[in-house]
Amino acid sequence: MCTIRHGNPIRHGHQTLILAGDFNGKVGTRFNDDVVGRFGDPDTNDSGNRLVNTCKQYNMKINKTFFQHKQIHQYTWTRPSLGQKSIIDFIITKQSIQEKIKNVTVKRGANCGSDHFMVVSEMIYPYMNKNTNNKYDTTEAETEQVTLSYPRYKVNLLGDDSIKYLYQRRIKHHLQKEQPKHTIEEEHTQITQAVHQAMQEAVGYKEQIKNQPIWMTDKLEEKISEKKLNYNNWLGIQQMKIG
Repeated sequence: MCTIRHGNPIRHGHQTLILAGDFNGKVGTRFNDDVVGRFGDPDTNDSGNRLVNTCKQYNMKINKTFFQHKQIHQYTWTRPSLGQKSIIDFIITKQSIQEKIKNVTVKRGANCGSDHFMVVSEMIYPYMNKNTNNKYDTTEAETEQVTLSYPRYKVNLLGDDSIKYLYQRRIKHHLQKEQPKHTIEEEHTQITQAVHQAMQEAVGYKEQIKNQPIWMTDKLEEKISEKKLNYNNWLGIQQMKIG
């Protein structure tokens, strides 16, 4: 479960509740329903029924079931050896969410040893219209799509004691030079900025490979390479047995 708190110029105090992950629940398909759409798993199970009932109780919506895609972008879990597949990973929000859910789909490229696929949601965040006396306007014409970017740093350099010490000194410097904040949100922003400034000064940015997805990290690349190596070794052993 995660809560996203918007920064300025979003209306102060506005929060969006998002439930995301593996619910192990087959919720079926429904027509003209506020919780489940027409494109869920064809089957249902006990976990799915309990999830639907909980969503009804709290006026929530299982967004994955409202968007139609090809099967490779629809099913979130597969077991090819047994011919099994299910839609059990969801992104759930309040039905009255201010943000507009544009799409929820499966990304097949994000494989790192799991039999689940990554579920991605595209959302539009409504901003305040400055020409309406700070009134909160959620019409589509007054919305602006926000692209979230996450800078990638050369974190592997922190394995060097001298660079790690430099990073520690820089983050301490940035935190000490700022005046104490009055709210948790302001403190969070201050700490986040200090971390980014210290990382930039101590290790620098990692060069972004063209068309490389933002979720691809050094650790994931290492795990993928390890998985491929183990698979190739297994193939070699099988060929030796056949020979």
